Amino acid sequence: MLAHDDRTAQSLMETCRKVYGSGGILVSRVGEPSFTSERRISVGTYREIAAARARFDNQPRLSAGVLPTAVAVDPVPDSERDSVRSRYSRLVEL
Repeated sequence: MLAHDDRTAQSLMETCRKVYGSGGILVSRVGEPSFTSERRISVGTYREIAAARARFDNQPRLSAGVLPTAVAVDPVPDSERDSVRSRYSRLVEL
């Protein structure tokens, strides 16, 4: 999940943990270590996600043929749109 600011990202993470945590889906902040399968939700600001992409895009995924879905809580900034669309198979903007 993508957010413009830290406060919104933190609020989204807390809400997602309440909703999805009991179902066995890990919800974590982008950049936190994760020792799970791809069943997870990562929450962060555009800046945090861009930094994570810079570090991890060259590493193989567990399922290279499956790209995750991005959910943006505001329209994606024009400067990020191409990058987000190339990284995620679907983009949902709320």
